[in-house]
Amino acid sequence: MTDTLDTARENVVGQPMRRKEDARLVTGRTNWTDNIAIPGLLYMAILRSPMAHARITRIDVTPALAKPGVVAAFSGKELGDKLSSMPCVWPVTDDIKIPAHPPLATEEVRFVGDAVAVVIAGDRYLAADALEAIEVDYEPLPPVLDMRAALADGADLVHTELGTNKSYVWKLGGGDYEAAKAKAARVFTRHYVNQRLIPMAMEPRAVVAAPTGAEGELTLWTSTQIPHIVRVLLALSGQRGFGLETLADALIAATPWSAAAATVLATVYLFWRSLAERLLTLRSASGVLLVSAAFGVAWVTVLRAAGVQFAPMPATDAVWMLSPMLLPLLVSVLAPWSLSRVRHT
Repeated sequence: MTDTLDTARENVVGQPMRRKEDARLVTGRTNWTDNIAIPGLLYMAILRSPMAHARITRIDVTPALAKPGVVAAFSGKELGDKLSSMPCVWPVTDDIKIPAHPPLATEEVRFVGDAVAVVIAGDRYLAADALEAIEVDYEPLPPVLDMRAALADGADLVHTELGTNKSYVWKLGGGDYEAAKAKAARVFTRHYVNQRLIPMAMEPRAVVAAPTGAEGELTLWTSTQIPHIVRVLLALSGQRGFGLETLADALIAATPWSAAAATVLATVYLFWRSLAERLLTLRSASGVLLVSAAFGVAWVTVLRAAGVQFAPMPATDAVWMLSPMLLPLLVSVLAPWSLSRVRHT
């Protein structure tokens, strides 16, 4: 049986694979967010800016509240302090300039489609219709349309508080460029324009959120390619999510890089899981044990560095915080049994 498995694995490399998921996807017989039915489900419609750059001089959502089926309507002004900035999950360089990015624009809109208000209604079409009743007055500001012109001295600023339109410079290279340039017979300078990368899923960006339980748990269905980062950020925002609620509080209190640390931890966890699965495929129980132990040590080290005290602590919180370490150890214990089953099959 072992020879058969090895031969089959070798024959797969470089060969087209018959897809198994297409039928349910193209026929709509899968679990799209649009198929999820929850009692009392409400729908949110978003009013977006038609202008590339403008100051919001007045916005009034009151007329939308009078429309049929509308439960609530909000602008950034109504949400006030609850309207925090959406995080940047990949600070590329240490000196990157990251502007505030509120879910709803409050003073200025900075691109066509910038969200300015939302309507909540019991029906998606009623919510969309109510958007037309919202009154918004804009004072046009100079748009910034060209990348090179945006970097020129005296260019109009998208974010005046940053004092520049340059977010960061990411330097990539190797060796002594200046020395190579001095020896070169010719030096060419070229300007390359690459297309924007906008992946298009079969289902547009969509989210269904269902509060459950009495302790603020939240079940979230979302059409995203980064579910683990979404889960970490939900945990950092105060939800149970990844089991980091207590850790999130400690990181936020102890370090200025809490979101980045949590994202790195999630990425390391995913790398561990991928590597462990590969080692299981290769029937390496000792490899899984070593990788799991290393991840567990790293996890506890980060917790201690963040100032987390393991005692006294409620048992439930301890389990949640140590779960990323306990899972690898559990797999390590079960791996030899699983591998023996593979060998005897």
